Amino acid sequence: MQYSPRRKVGFGLTEGETVERLWSYLRKFAKITKEMKPEHRIDLLTDALLHYGRKIKFNLGSILVQRLSNAKVALHQAEAELSLMMESYPGGLSLSEVENASKCPYVISDACKELKLSHKEEYALKMHDLNANRIRINALETQGNSDCTEVLDLTGQVARLEKQLEGSRKKGSVQNLSLKELDLLLVTAAEKKRQELLVKLQCQNFERSFLSTLIRKYSCKFSDRLVYQIMLETNTNHNYSRK
Repeated sequence: MQYSPRRKVGFGLTEGETVERLWSYLRKFAKITKEMKPEHRIDLLTDALLHYGRKIKFNLGSILVQRLSNAKVALHQAEAELSLMMESYPGGLSLSEVENASKCPYVISDACKELKLSHKEEYALKMHDLNANRIRINALETQGNSDCTEVLDLTGQVARLEKQLEGSRKKGSVQNLSLKELDLLLVTAAEKKRQELLVKLQCQNFERSFLSTLIRKYSCKFSDRLVYQIMLETNTNHNYSRK
């Protein structure tokens, strides 16, 4: 989506039938050139292509004027349909909100890059998860549930976290961190995670709203498919909200 010609300023669209029109023009010479010698066939097709090129060049001005006129009509129709959709949206929509929604894939990509955790912040989060899992295991064992499935799962998570933390310590950048520094890193990492989830949640809400408008527009043709897609988006939103 980021490099789609439809989303790039200055890009134009064409129907892609230019070469097909050339083959259609040359098709009429098939019967004529079938019995010719190769050199005569080449001469005839060369003259035909030169004539075709001069004809296209002569009509280029009128073709461009016609295409400009068609583009203006298409722009007017698109603006009218966009205005109608914005007015029919519950609560109304402004043009700036629509532009922000169209930029949502770029927003989430850029925001996630800016909110990427540093090596030390990842280390602080893993330390926090490790301590939380150990506390949970001790609580379960105190209650006499040392053989339950949750304890086994938590024990496996503790082993994986210890292995990852050991690998981080070997890199040398986190060995001398104090408890105060770890607490500060944990706060910044948690805030980055929260901001990242909010950005993703905003993008999912934009997508869900867009799919809802499609249901109203194509209620008969693609309703089942759109409803299923909206259910997926809703489940994703619930997962982000729980996080």
